[in-house]
Amino acid sequence: MASPSPSSAPSKIRISKVAGRYLLFDLGDVMRLRRTHSMCSVLVGTNPQAPNQNMFTALPLELLEEEARLLVDRQDAYIVDDARTHLEYLSALPEQKRRAYIEAHMARLGEARGSLEVEMSARAKAVKEARESGALAGKGKKGKRRAETKDKQVPEDSTCAPSPVPSVADQASVPTDSVPEVSLFESPVPEKPSVSKSISRGAPAGDVVSVGKIYLTPGTSKDLLPSGYVSTSDSSKSSDDKNDATLTNSPPSACPLYNYLNSQGYFMTPGIRFGGQYSVYPGDPFRFHAHFIANNYRWDQDIDMLELVGVGRLAGAVKKGLLLGGEKPGQGAGEPDGRNVRAFCVEWAGM
Repeated sequence: MASPSPSSAPSKIRISKVAGRYLLFDLGDVMRLRRTHSMCSVLVGTNPQAPNQNMFTALPLELLEEEARLLVDRQDAYIVDDARTHLEYLSALPEQKRRAYIEAHMARLGEARGSLEVEMSARAKAVKEARESGALAGKGKKGKRRAETKDKQVPEDSTCAPSPVPSVADQASVPTDSVPEVSLFESPVPEKPSVSKSISRGAPAGDVVSVGKIYLTPGTSKDLLPSGYVSTSDSSKSSDDKNDATLTNSPPSACPLYNYLNSQGYFMTPGIRFGGQYSVYPGDPFRFHAHFIANNYRWDQDIDMLELVGVGRLAGAVKKGLLLGGEKPGQGAGEPDGRNVRAFCVEWAGM
């Protein structure tokens, strides 16, 4: 079997450090993190379709520091100071790069407009068919009354369609030289709202409906920042120095246990609600319940018996086992696979 070419090899995951938090903004990186690295982490963003609730969250994904360190140690990710990197690169953005980004954004906008036109055309067709079926079903005055009621129940999209704009084909055929000389970050000029009667009662089914002006907000700036880009102030440093600059001085005490369990294929989430450091899943949390509540201890640390009983009974009450682990000092300590970690499981069977 031939080895993959360097161009086909997956790029490193870009972890943005914002206000001391490790965040992922790219959906592709989030999917790769879950499928390849057994990490699900926690979504902390607001769902734009339901911003007034916090039950269902969205991007970005916040990583534990243990997760960020493990990915960096495995050479699967790199960490950037998000604010400094953006300001430094975008302030000196080349004109060719800026123009290419605008063209790519316009192309995505055309695709979104085309999908919306197809959806609205199908909706208009359904409205017309429902109206016609209601008219045919009525007989005499009773049938007319029923048809009028049907017309009132079926919403008309003609009242919410803004003014028409050039079609997708016209938008996609804009030459390179005609790209407007505007800033990437300036606000658009507000326009007066208008109403278009593009969806009329007599419009034939299957006609393409014009949807007017729409806006598309990119979810990430990966198209602006080149892959692997770091601040020029860090470019002269070694990779270890760069990582030290973006990570805290001392790793979390539970890093060895996390590395060990992750190398065994376990998924982990914060376990504070069950009185432990991690909730440990034997597979993807979408498929499995947590099997263990995990706590990390130093190799020679005394374990308080009251803590052992309290957490053990709580774990047993929620049908989980208490997992205790620690790393043995010496050769091999601190490795990404946690080879020196020893773990034990305690199950509270009865009184």
